[in-house]
Amino acid sequence: MPYVQKYVKEHGEMPPLVLQQSHGDHVETLPTEAILLGTSESCKVEMFAVGNRLLCMQAHPDFNQTVQQEINAAEYLIAKVIKPSTYPQAWLASQRHQS
Repeated sequence: MPYVQKYVKEHGEMPPLVLQQSHGDHVETLPTEAILLGTSESCKVEMFAVGNRLLCMQAHPDFNQTVQQEINAAEYLIAKVIKPSTYPQAWLASQRHQS
Protein backbone atom coordinates (compact mmCIF):
# COMPACT_ATOMS: atom_id res chain seq x y z
CA MET A 1 0.00 0.00 0.00
CA PRO A 2 1.39 3.42 -0.91
CA TYR A 3 0.82 4.97 2.54
CA VAL A 4 2.67 2.08 4.22
CA GLN A 5 5.55 2.38 1.74
CA LYS A 6 5.73 6.13 2.46
CA TYR A 7 5.73 5.52 6.23
CA VAL A 8 8.48 2.90 5.95
CA LYS A 9 10.57 5.22 3.78
CA GLU A 10 10.20 8.10 6.26
CA HIS A 11 10.55 6.08 9.50
CA GLY A 12 12.59 3.05 8.50
CA GLU A 13 10.03 0.62 9.95
CA MET A 14 6.45 -0.54 9.56
CA PRO A 15 3.77 1.59 11.22
CA PRO A 16 2.34 0.19 14.47
CA LEU A 17 -1.02 -1.57 14.30
CA VAL A 18 -3.72 -1.47 16.94
CA LEU A 19 -5.79 -4.65 16.80
CA GLN A 20 -8.43 -6.08 19.12
CA GLN A 21 -7.48 -9.11 21.20
CA SER A 22 -10.13 -11.13 22.95
CA HIS A 23 -8.58 -14.39 24.14
CA GLY A 24 -5.28 -15.89 25.13
CA ASP A 25 -4.69 -18.44 22.37
CA HIS A 26 -1.27 -18.17 20.80
CA VAL A 27 1.19 -19.83 18.45
CA GLU A 28 4.24 -21.21 20.26
CA THR A 29 6.52 -21.58 17.21
CA LEU A 30 6.33 -20.45 13.62
CA PRO A 31 5.62 -22.96 10.86
CA THR A 32 8.75 -23.91 8.90
CA GLU A 33 8.34 -21.49 5.98
CA ALA A 34 6.62 -18.69 7.89
CA ILE A 35 7.90 -15.14 8.26
CA LEU A 36 7.16 -13.33 11.54
CA LEU A 37 5.32 -10.06 10.83
CA GLY A 38 4.38 -8.88 14.29
CA THR A 39 4.67 -9.41 18.02
CA SER A 40 3.02 -7.89 21.07
CA GLU A 41 3.56 -7.82 24.81
CA SER A 42 1.06 -10.63 25.23
CA CYS A 43 1.99 -12.81 22.24
CA LYS A 44 5.44 -13.36 20.74
CA VAL A 45 3.95 -14.70 17.47
CA GLU A 46 1.16 -12.18 16.89
CA MET A 47 1.17 -12.19 13.07
CA PHE A 48 2.94 -14.20 10.38
CA ALA A 49 2.78 -15.01 6.67
CA VAL A 50 3.65 -18.02 4.56
CA GLY A 51 4.53 -16.83 1.07
CA ASN A 52 2.02 -14.47 -0.47
CA ARG A 53 -0.93 -16.81 0.08
CA LEU A 54 -1.35 -17.10 3.85
CA LEU A 55 -1.64 -14.38 6.48
CA CYS A 56 -2.28 -15.39 10.09
CA MET A 57 -2.90 -13.21 13.11
CA GLN A 58 -3.95 -13.73 16.69
CA ALA A 59 -5.91 -10.48 16.87
CA HIS A 60 -9.28 -9.82 15.28
CA PRO A 61 -8.97 -7.28 12.45
CA ASP A 62 -12.71 -7.74 11.93
CA PHE A 63 -13.51 -6.49 15.45
CA ASN A 64 -13.54 -2.94 16.68
CA GLN A 65 -14.18 -1.83 20.25
CA THR A 66 -17.95 -1.69 19.75
CA VAL A 67 -18.12 -5.25 18.42
CA GLN A 68 -16.03 -6.49 21.34
CA GLN A 69 -18.30 -4.72 23.82
CA GLU A 70 -21.34 -6.38 22.22
CA ILE A 71 -19.66 -9.79 22.42
CA ASN A 72 -18.77 -9.20 26.07
CA ALA A 73 -22.36 -8.20 26.83
CA ALA A 74 -23.76 -11.27 25.09
CA GLU A 75 -21.37 -13.61 26.86
CA TYR A 76 -22.15 -12.09 30.25
CA LEU A 77 -25.90 -12.01 29.75
CA ILE A 78 -26.44 -15.28 27.85
CA ALA A 79 -24.04 -17.32 29.95
CA LYS A 80 -25.50 -15.66 33.06
CA VAL A 81 -22.00 -15.22 34.41
CA ILE A 82 -23.31 -12.19 36.25
CA LYS A 83 -26.77 -10.73 36.82
CA PRO A 84 -27.94 -8.35 34.05
CA SER A 85 -28.51 -5.61 36.61
CA THR A 86 -24.81 -5.65 37.49
CA TYR A 87 -23.52 -5.94 33.91
CA PRO A 88 -22.48 -2.27 33.42
CA GLN A 89 -20.46 -2.20 36.63
CA ALA A 90 -18.87 -5.59 35.91
CA TRP A 91 -17.97 -4.61 32.36
CA LEU A 92 -16.36 -1.39 33.54
CA ALA A 93 -14.41 -3.34 36.15
CA SER A 94 -13.21 -5.80 33.51
CA GLN A 95 -11.96 -2.90 31.39
CA ARG A 96 -9.87 -1.57 34.28
CA HIS A 97 -8.15 -4.97 34.57
CA GLN A 98 -7.30 -5.06 30.84
CA SER A 99 -5.35 -1.82 30.89
